[in-house]
Amino acid sequence: MLKNPKKILLIAAHDSAGISGISADVRTCYAHHIYPIPTITALTTQDTHNVYNISAVATEILLRQIDISIKEFKPSVVKIGLVTDGHTLVKIIEKLSSHKLDFILWDPVINASTGKNFLQQTTEEFSKIVKNHLSRISMITPNLNEALALFTSTTVTINPKNLLMLMKAAKVKYPVLTGGHIDDGKFVIDRMLINNKVIEVKKQKINTQNLRSTGCTFSTAVACLVAKGLNVPHAFESASMFVNNSIRNNFKPGTGKGMVWQL
Repeated sequence: MLKNPKKILLIAAHDSAGISGISADVRTCYAHHIYPIPTITALTTQDTHNVYNISAVATEILLRQIDISIKEFKPSVVKIGLVTDGHTLVKIIEKLSSHKLDFILWDPVINASTGKNFLQQTTEEFSKIVKNHLSRISMITPNLNEALALFTSTTVTINPKNLLMLMKAAKVKYPVLTGGHIDDGKFVIDRMLINNKVIEVKKQKINTQNLRSTGCTFSTAVACLVAKGLNVPHAFESASMFVNNSIRNNFKPGTGKGMVWQL
């Protein structure tokens, strides 16, 4: 029997295919023996091929969910995933800051793996709305495409350390750049900037198309490990290897591209 597990607050969207979003977050929590407290930001209609519809939860309801969950369960760590509206994300950050949580992680989600854009604003507008509030975020975990969209005005790949420095300039304490979209053919490298030094976790690339939910899995794994008391560099490194193991356990639940498996 699991006694007195650590708890984390999950703020993310529901994937009706059960692959990404809150479903992946919850599986990752279970794999780490963490009690998940789910707060739903949006409902999606999707399968393994396409996202057909997304309906955001009203901001007032979302903020009420957060208040009630924190009051009863008292989590010290929160992971934020997909929030479709920049103004709503700012209100979430302000709400979490008012509760003085120890660690706030934001995993930016802009597009589905199938290409569907989730945001209500243009990416540039979304970035302008949220940028001045990132000093309240402990860690941000974009992939290459998300980092380019949020922190630069170019789609041309730039040096990973420079991207991390741009995140740091927005006053994020622990900027992270996940490596799945930086392809050198043989290896995947996750990077975190701490004290102006880049920490790297280099992993052999696993040849599979079943890679959905890697971002959700990584960010939630970091949150789980921080909640369990690991220091941030150790949590980053351990989460990176957890994702690698989850990729090895990939499978296809439907007829489209499959997913990583956390359990």
